[in-house]
Amino acid sequence: MAKIAESKGIKVIEGIAESLPLESGTYDCVLMVTTICFLDDPMQSFKEIYRILTPGGFVIIGFMERNSAIGKLYEKNHQNSLFYKDATFFTTKKVTELLEKSGFVDIQSYQTLFGNTLENVETSIKEGSNGGAFIAIRAKKAKNKNFIYEHRKQQEYPH
Repeated sequence: MAKIAESKGIKVIEGIAESLPLESGTYDCVLMVTTICFLDDPMQSFKEIYRILTPGGFVIIGFMERNSAIGKLYEKNHQNSLFYKDATFFTTKKVTELLEKSGFVDIQSYQTLFGNTLENVETSIKEGSNGGAFIAIRAKKAKNKNFIYEHRKQQEYPH
């Protein structure tokens, strides 16, 4: 894939998500699609993403929801899959918890792929994560540390 990208003029930087070879605070957005299930340490990866984002920057994570009907099929059959053999599937709740612990705020989720099999699936997009097999989560790096403190305080002690 790297060679194909380079042949199209795209600069490729090799690295791992847990230790990104990138400068701190230099990216406005990070996109991670069907990647989280292959990470050795998702929490460390999210901390690294947080580090490289500019204040107010976003991460968008797309993944198969472990507890959805299709996610359960993936989980059940992943040992027989060439592609997903080494995958660890996550719930939206777990991904959200990891993002929050990494300092992200304003976490929103959207879902699609409703149904029991990939052959019979509805592709509408809905807010939340209550039944869709594919989830997209958007989370924001706070613009300042006081914002994180105030945001967490409001969650713990709502008025």
